[in-house]
Amino acid sequence: MLTYASDWDESASLGPHSMRYAPQLDGLRTICVGFTILDHIGPHPFLLNGNVGVDVFFVLSGFLITTLLLDEKHSTGAMCLKCFYIRRLFRIAPLYYLTIVAYALCTYALYRTHIEPLRWPEFQAAAPALAVFMGDYRPLSAGTMFGHAWTVAVEEKYYLAWPVLLLGLLRLRRYTRYMVMVALIVASWVILPNEHEARGYGGLAIGSLLGLINRDRERVFADRILAVACYVYLGAVLGGYVLAVMIEGGRIHVVLEIAAALLIVKLVERPSAATRLLESSSMTFIGRRSYSVYLFHVLIANAVMTVFASVRLAAAWYIIFSLTFGMSVLLASISKAYVEDRMIAWGKEMSSRAARQLLERQLEPREAKA
Repeated sequence: MLTYASDWDESASLGPHSMRYAPQLDGLRTICVGFTILDHIGPHPFLLNGNVGVDVFFVLSGFLITTLLLDEKHSTGAMCLKCFYIRRLFRIAPLYYLTIVAYALCTYALYRTHIEPLRWPEFQAAAPALAVFMGDYRPLSAGTMFGHAWTVAVEEKYYLAWPVLLLGLLRLRRYTRYMVMVALIVASWVILPNEHEARGYGGLAIGSLLGLINRDRERVFADRILAVACYVYLGAVLGGYVLAVMIEGGRIHVVLEIAAALLIVKLVERPSAATRLLESSSMTFIGRRSYSVYLFHVLIANAVMTVFASVRLAAAWYIIFSLTFGMSVLLASISKAYVEDRMIAWGKEMSSRAARQLLERQLEPREAKA
């Protein structure tokens, strides 16, 4: 679902104006994925509502993708959309499909052993939508099978459309493009009937808008944002979190997403005590593996709870959380070493090749004139 540390690696080849790697954002991912796991482990304290973790993820994804695209255009004079799509494909798809295979094997095993015979029919119902990144439109017969894949589906569709829209926006005057983005954000929250989609597309667009403002050559708004103390934005995020937890309805999450976007810009541009905490080695270690943790954690949580139920042992929520979190990080580390890193490297190689071909085509007319 999400934009991860490797996205920062992509910026290394974009030139001197590229955005530097910000480890504090990996630390932020660690907090978000921890809250997300809380949402899938059964009963836990009411105020520890992990449902809001994805809101920050959406905003962070929109902010980073927009920043990297703008950095590329500033450094090279153009955006290579083919390069972008190749990198996204190899970053997101391999591990996503590996997770689908894992779900298939687990649910079939449960079906054959009669432990949970309904899971296999649910997987069969969900599989067609999941295979084409349409997890947000799974049929009701799919139950909760790989239900958290809706976030990946929303992001993938946004990734397809946003770079093209961004090219169009850059042709407009600064304040006009801001107004267009605000209109799109409002429209996503007012028009979209599904609250999950409103949170997803709205959050991604909010992050993209802040990325546009922060990378604008005339940084009037950005400088005003950065002039506000970090603890003000932390307080706003906390307030948005409380509102999202206390008030039913996904559309209230826009408050948290706006506050999160402001905090992200602050964390990236102006170091603070919060920055130093988030960029610690333990926080960044988990954050760089958060995509794998996010995809696999439901399978692991179900396995942990099934084991406890099979031995008729009641476990407190924090025990289940700790086991799920730890095992998810372990599995994520394995997948990072043997799947993610290799696929990302392959995608970067193909992307670089496409970028060279684009550059050669651009140089050919100039050489012919010379």
